[in-house]
Order: sequence, then C-alpha cells, then structure tokens
Amino acid sequence: MCSFANGSAEFAVKVFSLVATFLVARALTITAHEVSHFATARFLGWHDSSISLPFLSLGHPQTKVPGLNPARAQASIVRHAGWCFSLALALFVCTTCSSPTAFAATLTALDALSSDFFGAHPDGYATAAPSGSVFFCGNFGVLLLNGLKGAKVLELLRQMLRVTMVRGAQSAGLVTYKPRNGSSVGVRSRVVNGKRTDLSHLLLRKFKSALGGSAVNSTNTSPQLFQGHTRFATSSICNLSGCHPHQWTPPQRLMHWQWGKAEARYVGAVRNVEGYITHNGDLDFFSVNGSTLPLPQLQGMLSRVLGQPMPSDVDSVCIAGLLDLLRTKGLWGPSVRYAFVFSALKPS
Repeated sequence: MCSFANGSAEFAVKVFSLVATFLVARALTITAHEVSHFATARFLGWHDSSISLPFLSLGHPQTKVPGLNPARAQASIVRHAGWCFSLALALFVCTTCSSPTAFAATLTALDALSSDFFGAHPDGYATAAPSGSVFFCGNFGVLLLNGLKGAKVLELLRQMLRVTMVRGAQSAGLVTYKPRNGSSVGVRSRVVNGKRTDLSHLLLRKFKSALGGSAVNSTNTSPQLFQGHTRFATSSICNLSGCHPHQWTPPQRLMHWQWGKAEARYVGAVRNVEGYITHNGDLDFFSVNGSTLPLPQLQGMLSRVLGQPMPSDVDSVCIAGLLDLLRTKGLWGPSVRYAFVFSALKPS
C-alpha cells in the first residue's frame, strides 16, 4: 500500500512539474513574442506602443501601435518581427531545453506564424498592424439595385435584424436615402428596446412610419441603400443618442460642382449633403499631420472644425464627424476646410 501510494505521489508530482514548466514556458515565450513587436515598433519611432498580456483574464495578448498605417512598410516590419523572433527562439529552445519548454516554444511559434504571417486571428483580436477592414456582427444592410425588387426589402431587413440581434438587442437603427427635389434625403429611425418588447418589431414599425409609405418607389431605377445596426452598449449607457446610425453634421443644402460634358465646364447645383455611419469596435485615436489625437482631443477638434457640437458622447459618432471632414468632392467649403486641417492645422 505504501509503495503504491508513494509511486502515485511521485507520478502526480512529475505531472504537475511538467504542466507547470509548460505553462511558465508558454507565458514567457508569448511575452517574448509581444516584446519583439513592441521593441521593433519603438525602434522605428512609434513611442506610443503598448503591450497587453491578459493571462489571468484569458484575453488575447496583443501589441498596440497607435497611428501606424497598415499600408506602410513599417507596419509589415513590426508584424513580421514577431514570427521571425518566435521561430528563431523555438529553434534555439528545441536544441537546448527540456520537452515541455520546447513544446511551449514551438506552439508559440506556430501561433505567431498563423497570426503574423498568414493573418489568422481569433475574433476580437487586435494586432500590431491589422490588415484591412471588415464588418463585424451588428451591422447589416441591403443595397437595392432596382426599385422593381423593393417589395422584399422590409422582410429582408427583418430577417437580418433578427440575426444581428444575437449580438445584443438593447437598441437598433435603420437609415435609407430617398429622392427629393433632385437630391437624396436621409430617413433614419432609432429605437431603444424595453424589457418586454421585440426590437425588430419596434424598429421596423417606426421605420415604416418615417418612410410615410412603401420603403421603395417601384419606379425608381437608381440604387438605394438600407443600412442598419444593432447595439449592445459595452462602454457607455444604452440610450437613443448612442444608438446607430450616427450623424454628426445635420443636413445642409450646399452648392455641388461637377463637370458638365455638354457645357464643357463645371456646373453647380444645390444638393442635400448629409451622411450616416454604423460602426462596431473602438475608436481610440486619429492622426492629423503627424500628431496622434486621443479620443477626447479628437472630439474637441471635430466640434470646432465642423462647427457643430458633438451629438453624442459615444466614440462611434466621431467616425461620422470624420466622414463629414473627409468627404469633399464637388464641395467648395468642405474642400477648403479639408486643406486647412490636413496642411495648416497643428494640433497641440
């Protein structure tokens, strides 16, 4: 009995030692991997870089490099530094250390290759240099190319809304643009769900009422966009002002210029100018003339240069403001404003 007990105890201690060695080695190699990203970014001059290692909360370790454009060569250098270092470390460890340590280093190297080289990331994982943009769950919409097919739009929107409500059914909104007086005018509806109400029913009922009839004019042969969003407030209060779609600048009637082929000159016409956005994720900063503006500073700048107060305190509304700032084609005043902001303005 004693011999059996002693043998079991020794086996348990050995297993515990192997597991502990693996876990410690895994944590160290992951840390070293992120440090390689961080050190490379700092070496290239990105001194706002930071590392997040949420081992205890089971989150995804990541390196953040605010302001680094994914299209720049420096972003590729920062990204590839991670897998190169982890692969070299694994090769070294495999020839010098015990099996658990070698296995941990090899696993980290494989993770690094899949994320940094092949671009495969878990949902919600932010890389040092993300490649491209994607729509996350919560955004939905229909681009109708011909009004003759408009009878099915509301039912399609209802089905999409039911699916995206899985992300969170606290609030939702829809917007479309309808022709009016030779231009397009936005029609937006937003609702906050109650304890015993159905979000899709609330929104579509309000949306149909705002449209004042059918969603689509069957005689309209121009494309029509229907853009929607469901929201679960993760960092702010769930209220109507925080509900998407967002708009910063109210509709304006502005002179719009375009080249007239028949006239062989630029021709102006007064048009309605407005825009809406839906967005998931976090907006933490924006770069202007080499200066990285954190969210509070960006909110203040947009209020001043757009001449409109911030319509909501959620970060997503700033994207609507940036859209107003960046969209200038054919518009004289916004083009001058753009030139000032991105050439003369020096954020403090």
